[in-house]
Order: sequence, then structure tokens, then C-alpha cells
Amino acid sequence: MTNRPNMEDLKNGRRFSRKKGRILIKYLVRLLIVGITGWFMYYTANHNNRRPTLTDGSWQLTKTTDSVIDIPERIYFERNRAWMAVFRYHNRWETNHFEMLPAKDSIYMYEGWMIKRKLIFSGKYAIKDSTLQLSGVWQRQPITLLLLKRDHR
Repeated sequence: MTNRPNMEDLKNGRRFSRKKGRILIKYLVRLLIVGITGWFMYYTANHNNRRPTLTDGSWQLTKTTDSVIDIPERIYFERNRAWMAVFRYHNRWETNHFEMLPAKDSIYMYEGWMIKRKLIFSGKYAIKDSTLQLSGVWQRQPITLLLLKRDHR
């Protein structure tokens, strides 16, 4: 069987044989599957998983009431549903889990991400303009931290 049109196909106005038509349909179906999968992944990654908190972003430590305990220089709060807080110290990084209760203005930070191991911080938060104040207990010591929101431009 050849792929060239025969005389009957040309008389009836057919330009492609049935075999070529089936191949075209197969490729269109494959393209549609890849396109829908790509759109779904984009939607899930960029639109569907947003549950922002007030603390989202990067915060620089500006002031503390206690200089003895090991406190991060910078805290990054994840902007999606990850509930991840990354602590940046002068010589290391730590990925931790955090929870916020906006109705009570409470925040809790735990060792490990998505697993609540040891409680690192529990207390209250207050946000005014680009300043975040955390008041509570950091590793069993009372503390107040003042953090300034970093601009990423």
C-alpha cells in the first residue's frame, strides 16, 4: 500500500489517505495530552497553592533583647502552603516548620520542616509597616526580636 493518493481519492477531493489522517489524529491527541498536563502543572505551581501569611518573604534581624542565645541573622518565610521558615545564621542555614494563628496573633516555629520536632519559638507577632516584632520564648528563654522586611528588587 502506498501513501500516494489514487485517482479515486483525487476525484472525491481527498488529499490525504486514511493512514495519514490517523497519524495526524494520533499526534494531535498527544499534543493535547502534553498541553493539558503542562497547563495543570503551571496552574498548580503558581495559582492553586497560594495560602499566603502576613510574614511571607525575607526578614532581617535588626534588634534583639538577648544577645547570648544563637539567633538567626535572617528569617525567610515561604510564600506558598509550605509552612517553611528558613533560618540563616552567619555560618549555616536551617529549614524549619512554622505555624501561625492569626486570630490569636500567635506564631510557633519547630525544628525540621513538615515535622514538628522540638519547639524553637512560641509567642506573639505584630506587623507594622515593614517591621515584624516577635515576642515570646526562643529555646526556653524569653526574647523580643525586631525584624525588618527585605526588599527583593
